[in-house]
Amino acid sequence: MPSKHPLVLQFNSQRLSSKICQVTRRRGFVYGCLPCKFAVHIESVSASLDFVVEDKSHEHPFTLFTRRSSFICDACGVEGSYASYICCTSKIMVHKKCTSLPRIIKSKWHDHRLFHKYFLFRVLNCIMCNDEVSTDYGSYYCSECDVIFHVKCAMKNKDSYEIAENEDKESADVSSITNVLEWNDAGKATVIEHICRN
Repeated sequence: MPSKHPLVLQFNSQRLSSKICQVTRRRGFVYGCLPCKFAVHIESVSASLDFVVEDKSHEHPFTLFTRRSSFICDACGVEGSYASYICCTSKIMVHKKCTSLPRIIKSKWHDHRLFHKYFLFRVLNCIMCNDEVSTDYGSYYCSECDVIFHVKCAMKNKDSYEIAENEDKESADVSSITNVLEWNDAGKATVIEHICRN
């Protein structure tokens, strides 16, 4: 049975990373529990208390999952711990920062827009790092060229991408947890695959 400890305002002498934002800072105060090596930045506490987060890039709200546990983020494929947000409808679990990933980006490393997908059915290698991208987790994908980026590779440098607003090639009502297989001449999705995680 997990034990419960109070979080105490203290100086972050061990340079613990915040379990909410995953950032390690050199100096400053945190709410922490030294026996558990658990720390939360003061400014993250108020932001993390958003029990329900809604974002335009996902059609359902994300709810704070308060149980401490490690998980692999469905949006980016990177391990997370403690604070996670879940979408009960889509059955996905994500980092707080991944609740607001841009749905479409334009990368300086590729000519076309890249769409965030939670799951794909094809195994491909990331064109940035050349490592295989898991089909079980989120990525940025170009269906025109059949190329893929890990989320962490696509978003690594803020100067290497910009957020795109125009969705003319992919209808706004097509979920980001689907994969469009065929388009008609008018640019509408005619055949899609949908993943149902039971």
